[in-house]
Amino acid sequence: MGESKGFGLRDKESWWQDEKVKENVKNKRQSLEILLGCNNAENWSRYQYAGNETRKVISEAWSESYEEFYKDLGTKNGEHKIYKLI
Repeated sequence: MGESKGFGLRDKESWWQDEKVKENVKNKRQSLEILLGCNNAENWSRYQYAGNETRKVISEAWSESYEEFYKDLGTKNGEHKIYKLI
């Protein structure tokens, strides 16, 4: 009892994130702080909109990055990138 199973924190993959993604995540967090400070319908809708926009931007950035990643796998320089998959 009280023993760890040995699972630690895992590193988050951030190599595919660009400035647009980081800015959107920051805006979403700010809108959450505003919502928690004053919970009303306007702040709730603002938070929902920020969350939807953030999901869209993350999805686009992720797919673009992985598309470039898979194109580079066939090249000499891309052989070293295979370790990002692991």
